[in-house]
Amino acid sequence: MLSTIDVINNVLTDTVEERHWKLIAKRIGCKLERDHIDLKLKTLMEIIKEAKEKYKEENKTEFKIEEWIKNIAKQAVCESQLSKDVKEIRKKWESLHLTTNTVGSKILLAGTEILFETMNECMISLQNILSDEYAAPLRDEAEQLYRNISKVEEILDEMVILEKKIKTVDDLLTKEEFKAQSSIGTKFEEALKAWTEGRGEVDRSTTTEES
Repeated sequence: MLSTIDVINNVLTDTVEERHWKLIAKRIGCKLERDHIDLKLKTLMEIIKEAKEKYKEENKTEFKIEEWIKNIAKQAVCESQLSKDVKEIRKKWESLHLTTNTVGSKILLAGTEILFETMNECMISLQNILSDEYAAPLRDEAEQLYRNISKVEEILDEMVILEKKIKTVDDLLTKEEFKAQSSIGTKFEEALKAWTEGRGEVDRSTTTEES
């Protein structure tokens, strides 16, 4: 059986924050604040004893208050650890920087593999945190951080795809057969110009094709 002294020592640790203490104080009918000058071991033991007697008198059953308070203390420890984990993820996330290399007139991405790997690790860690039963107090912060990382990952992915497309076009432009074929577009424009001079305006519609 848990001793009242051990339970009280649990809730007087640094991990027990004001919200935890208010929950305990309300449950046992204690009006003392977390750092109140009268928060002495003996005083709190007497309050717990009175709370148990009152509960038994009103409900005709025992109130395992020591076990209940111990669970609150455990909750505080778990929440504190999760909060530290989120801070570590944020620190890792904020340390990431996009690196580019300039080659001639082109700007190329560099080190994207590490960026993707780190962002993926951060999101997996945040998913694990959000699935934890003690995540409620930091859920908003963790979810917002997850959304930010996910959005930036999408943007980086689009940039990588675009860079590959540009490289493909550049490679094509170096081929002689492509250069020869590209002159067809110029000739077509010349033909359209001649048409407009002789027949009037040309109605040009734009069609977007998915690649």
